[in-house]
Amino acid sequence: MRILKTNPVLTIFNSYLVDSPSPSTISYLWNFGSLLGLCLVAQIVTGILVSMHYQGSANEGFMSVEHIMRDVNDGWLLRMCHANMASFFFIAVYLHIGRGLYYGSYRSPRIGVWVIGTIIFFLMMATAFLGYVLPFGQMSLWGATVITNLLSAIPWLGKSLVEFVWGGFSVNSATINRFFSLHFTLPFILAALVAGHLLYLHINGSSNPVGTTSNADRIAFHPYFSFKDLITVYLFFVLFTAIVFYMPDKLGHSDNYIEANSMQTPASIVPEWYLLPFYAILRSIPNKLLGVISMFVAILILLLLPFTDTSNIKGSSHKPLYIISFWIFSLNFLVLMWLGSCHVEPPFILAGQIATIYYFTHYLVIIPVFGIIDNVLSILGISSIFNNPGGKLETTNLSKLNEENYSVNKENYGNVQSKNINYSVVDIAINKSKFNVNKTKSTILNVEKSKLGKSKKEEPKNEKPSDSEKNDDEEFEWTKFFRPKEDRDRKLTEAEKKVWRKTKKVILEDDSLIEPTMSRTWHI
Repeated sequence: MRILKTNPVLTIFNSYLVDSPSPSTISYLWNFGSLLGLCLVAQIVTGILVSMHYQGSANEGFMSVEHIMRDVNDGWLLRMCHANMASFFFIAVYLHIGRGLYYGSYRSPRIGVWVIGTIIFFLMMATAFLGYVLPFGQMSLWGATVITNLLSAIPWLGKSLVEFVWGGFSVNSATINRFFSLHFTLPFILAALVAGHLLYLHINGSSNPVGTTSNADRIAFHPYFSFKDLITVYLFFVLFTAIVFYMPDKLGHSDNYIEANSMQTPASIVPEWYLLPFYAILRSIPNKLLGVISMFVAILILLLLPFTDTSNIKGSSHKPLYIISFWIFSLNFLVLMWLGSCHVEPPFILAGQIATIYYFTHYLVIIPVFGIIDNVLSILGISSIFNNPGGKLETTNLSKLNEENYSVNKENYGNVQSKNINYSVVDIAINKSKFNVNKTKSTILNVEKSKLGKSKKEEPKNEKPSDSEKNDDEEFEWTKFFRPKEDRDRKLTEAEKKVWRKTKKVILEDDSLIEPTMSRTWHI
């Protein structure tokens, strides 16, 4: 529609949700981002509607929730949707983060996206905790008492901070009122951070399962991925409505249906299930201050991933060691979640300490060490290929090469099909077959010409270009966008010109690649 590209407001919508260039290889695991946006909007809408009937005080908080459930028209539906959507929100968040960890989405040039996403995750947990206190049942009261008491671990200021947060000497109406105000405000701050998250994502685009750059293999977001997202949304709502209508209390704690009583302590004080892994880490460390620090570091350690991952290979397709460690880490995370719901007694104490040690070891030791091992193995693999005395590369070997095997200077090749094409950066002779060389971050490898059996003919110097050469320069000016800096001024051979012409023809046949809004990605 023309109005999407002419209207100044709709142009933004068009740029993000219609013509946004997306890698053609991304799978359904990339759908959780749009699903999280839907969850955030649903939480804000249902939260505003529920807040119209809620009373933020210790005396009336519990009864106002009962009033919503029993007396307000469809109040039970609003409250159950709001409460259960929080659990589904965190399910999608954990899967979204897990996908980012598995495929290395935290690496450059998407560090900004990852940092903002980690901040969003931290604020989500804070917002969820504040909301859990508001019904003011037994678990709300004692959960708030335990968690806010963690501030008392801070030397000198701890006790004063706890009383300041409480607004008195215990959890009371002032505490509930403050938590209600913060719980109402934070989702809008989250929405602003989500906008920043999308802005940063829009700069370089989404990552992909392979880990290579996909600038030569992108398609428009709509209709390809918009309809793909709708499949996930449909399945999400099928499961969500089944929980809301048939098992609305399944994901909550039964003690929270008992009105708060400061004179009676529950048998086991536990937060909501999505906070249990970090609660288990808190309980596993005997020292109170170190336990609090460890709990917060367990979340914020995600910020270190772009710097602790030493591997030159993006993605996980070519990192078998990392794949194994990731699934062990995922299992360990589930174990921590289970241990967080158990009583503090043997053997759960020892198991929690072992799981906590492995949690931090994965981030601080395993990822850096495995990255170094991957780098060594990739270098050895390249050496064995280029030391081939015949100077020839078989197609079967080329198909196993990852872009990062040649990743030193972050420069790009175009998407070409080549046969015996000589590049000035890496001379690759391909015999008896055509091979698709994807647009990739290539490298300057100082490969001696004798090893590949190729010798470059020196081009004449100080000669004025003819009219035909000028026309060729204009015709193939666009190819410089896909070629490394060191290779952009070199004259193309006739074989290379033929390949680039075919490549341009393929690209121009797809209308989605030459939309005006995509010009920042496709300079053709």
